[in-house]
Amino acid sequence: MTDKEMLAYAAKAAGIEYNYGYYVKLDGCIKDWEPLEDDGQRYLLAKKLDIRINFGPRYVSYVANGICGVVRWPEDAKDDAYAIMRAAAEIG
Repeated sequence: MTDKEMLAYAAKAAGIEYNYGYYVKLDGCIKDWEPLEDDGQRYLLAKKLDIRINFGPRYVSYVANGICGVVRWPEDAKDDAYAIMRAAAEIG
């Protein structure tokens, strides 16, 4: 799954109106949708979807809505960002 597809599915899961130009409509305002880069957006997404993450010595695991997975590093340099986004995309 590409990052762009992940963004679309994550927005869908959170009930956010998403434009494939990386913009979303939040609270009536058009904003950039960059949860892979923006900690605030990422953790609000995790909270809204009840995504729980657990940090291990060389991995991050996630659980959300009965879905679980693992992101290992250094292969996935964005570790927690990708863990949260993958969980949200699976829900979406």
